[in-house]
Amino acid sequence: MAHILIVEDDLVLAQLHQQALTFVGHTVDLVYDGESAITYLSEMRPDLILLDMHLPKLSGYEIITQIRQNPDLADLKIVGLSASSVAPTMPQAREADLMLMKPISIVELRRLIARLAGEAAP
Repeated sequence: MAHILIVEDDLVLAQLHQQALTFVGHTVDLVYDGESAITYLSEMRPDLILLDMHLPKLSGYEIITQIRQNPDLADLKIVGLSASSVAPTMPQAREADLMLMKPISIVELRRLIARLAGEAAP
């Protein structure tokens, strides 16, 4: 199972995703803003990051840029999430492994995470 970091400023949504992914065996950590995500990534190395594009303090786009420029993190799997139809057209969004539109069903989220983590879908 994967070690996943969820970066989401909507606390209810973050906890819902955490519970759904923990239920199928993943280890899931939460942070609620962009600066906390960068601090977390300087100390820990998850297998995958579930990243809201519109965050306080530092946007998901800026986080993607920093991740891809860091040789220790460059291969980190990134799933970008946004409710904005403009998000997938942003240049940094092309650096994500996957961009999803909110809301996403829990079943679909689990399936996509399993695929990116190289596991059989739950």
